Amino acid sequence: MVRFFAGVGLLVVAAAVAAVAARGLIRRLRSALHAQDAKRDRAWREARRAASTVARCQVISPLPLTALDPVSAPFTGLSRASWTEIARQLLSGLLHHSAGLRDRIRPPVSLASNYPRLKRDGSVYGLEEEYVEAFCRSLWMAGPLLAQDPDWRLAGQSVADYYREHLVRGATPGDAVYLGIGLGPRPTPQIMEAAAVCIALRQSRAVLWDPLEARDRARIINWLDSVRLRPVNPNNWRWFSVIVETFLKVEGFAHDAGRVRGHLQAIRAFYVDAGWSRDLDKFDYYSAWSLQFYPIFWSLWDGASDPGLRDEFAERNDRFLESFVHIFSRRGELPLWGRSPIYRFGAAAPLAAAFLRSDLPRTDPGFARRLTSGSLLQFVRRPDFLHDGIPTLGWLAEQPGIVDHYSGVTSPYWCAKLFCALSLSDESPFWTARENEGFWPDPPSRYDIGRTGMWVDHDARTGHSRLHAPQTAAPGDVRYGAPYFDTADAS
Repeated sequence: MVRFFAGVGLLVVAAAVAAVAARGLIRRLRSALHAQDAKRDRAWREARRAASTVARCQVISPLPLTALDPVSAPFTGLSRASWTEIARQLLSGLLHHSAGLRDRIRPPVSLASNYPRLKRDGSVYGLEEEYVEAFCRSLWMAGPLLAQDPDWRLAGQSVADYYREHLVRGATPGDAVYLGIGLGPRPTPQIMEAAAVCIALRQSRAVLWDPLEARDRARIINWLDSVRLRPVNPNNWRWFSVIVETFLKVEGFAHDAGRVRGHLQAIRAFYVDAGWSRDLDKFDYYSAWSLQFYPIFWSLWDGASDPGLRDEFAERNDRFLESFVHIFSRRGELPLWGRSPIYRFGAAAPLAAAFLRSDLPRTDPGFARRLTSGSLLQFVRRPDFLHDGIPTLGWLAEQPGIVDHYSGVTSPYWCAKLFCALSLSDESPFWTARENEGFWPDPPSRYDIGRTGMWVDHDARTGHSRLHAPQTAAPGDVRYGAPYFDTADAS
């Protein structure tokens, strides 16, 4: 494990050296972008100029921690207001790359990103994918923030107006910010990101959905109706289809109940034991930020249509959280484990999402809050977490060696799923319970996670946890094949 992180460090150094030599590549990339569309070129430069000026002035890394409350949060100090300010800073850092909150979001180029990139024919791949991720994943922050403060303004502009306008324009073919529906026989990002749109519209409907004119709502529905027909990968992607179809159902529009039933039955087959499901063929954080996250929303919206399955998901959620808390360190840190590590504290999202359930979870709310706040702090207080207001492509800093082929500059905003906690009311036990350390005053030296074959060692002296997750589904990938995954190596 030490050699793994040393290797990652060498990759970071190599990337820094390569950055100097790669300036010409970036110039060629920008030149290709400009050559494709002169009008877009002007907007690009204007957006960069405006965004960089505002970002240098207002986006600080590490993120400032405000409204600390040592009474209710004696271990992390983070209050609900602290979480709100962190979410605002993260969203502001992204939106400052949209000129005057009018243009599409145009994040800075990153050498660690796999798109946008130049193709052999000189064209650029990934511009649409980059924008779809940037806008839709930002809704994980914008939805809860606007629900609690519909009048929030940024750079003198209404943030709510920006999102309402761009949701409608994003569903309008031919518009400069059209999100597209994806083409070809392979899965495309639109169905994945449409799930975030649906959750934001449903959970923050008083701000993002109800104020829209009927014709504008119809445009969004038409877009969702097209996107729902897109193929999905036979893994956690099944939940994206379920969420979109279920949103259309509960809003009174055409949907495919048979498709939902098929996906739900396939998802059930992923289950192993102790609340844990494999993401098709492997355990990783997708078992948390997808397979234990989206069932909460399906159950809230349409669980009454199948009470047995709703209760089954709730029971599995309780059992999952009972074991999942053991992976964190005493301070709430997570180990680097599995693919998509750039999503960082998004892995802690199920601990907050569980309190959205109509029935309260069995997990201790004070312990859940302590771990989720600790996970936030693991990253946001680091000086290299952000670059130009955008989370870097890596774990603790920009680390090209651990970036997956499907990841772009704005992919890390999957982490913002944790801000579902801000959708909870002030009276939720998640916010009213005092932080506590759960089992850590007397931790078990070893905790077995049912029949999954995984177990966790706890070090009572250092407060670190060591996850053992032997599996052979990803041969050659040290993120799965390492002998163990230690929180001491990841903070």
